Amino acid sequence: MPHVSDSALHEMLAQLPDEQARSLANIVSGKITHQVRCLSETCQGEVVGYLYVDGTDSRGRIKYRVEPVVKPDGSIKLYAHRKRLDSQYGFECSCGQDSRIARHEAGALKYDGKPPTREGLEDIYAQLQKNPADYPEINGIREVDGFQIERVT
Repeated sequence: MPHVSDSALHEMLAQLPDEQARSLANIVSGKITHQVRCLSETCQGEVVGYLYVDGTDSRGRIKYRVEPVVKPDGSIKLYAHRKRLDSQYGFECSCGQDSRIARHEAGALKYDGKPPTREGLEDIYAQLQKNPADYPEINGIREVDGFQIERVT
């Protein structure tokens, strides 16, 4: 693989709009590990967000931070996200696509911000035990309920 010098990389990035240059610099430096695409008919696979490495937790596991793509006009499409109880990320796009609540969580979780009851958590756990979530990663790409999470590193 050919090597690009740091000065050549800086020169290339200087030619891009600020937000695009910042995103590409974060990919090159390894801070961005995944990009999020909305697969709705409206968005048609448009990149709406990025997952950044945000350190490690107390067990040494990588923590991620989700950030929306900011367009040159300052607009964003990724309105919200959360780590679901099936261990996947869920997202809400401005087009209406919403995967923040997994099918296992439906009924026990709502969009009101309140935590589920103990019974609700037990129900979710039982459903996941009976029918585990299965979102295989194929060639660095994982589709989760209308969104594609694609490895970029």
